[in-house]
Amino acid sequence: MSEEVLIQLLQDINRENVRFGTVEVSFTFHDGRAVSYVLSVSKRRNLDSLLKSSDHHLKEDADGYRKR
Repeated sequence: MSEEVLIQLLQDINRENVRFGTVEVSFTFHDGRAVSYVLSVSKRRNLDSLLKSSDHHLKEDADGYRKR
């Protein structure tokens, strides 16, 4: 596998902008030579951050208590 292929692969991965998750690469070979690859990306989202963002919808009353 050439250096150019690895550079192209890294550029493809960087374009996916994965901050949290997994990237899998599968190569297809023909006559002992890589002829193509498939890039699979799984992105993870933490539920904790979603729950915290829903708390921002709560309003504080005059006593500092949060209510919807």
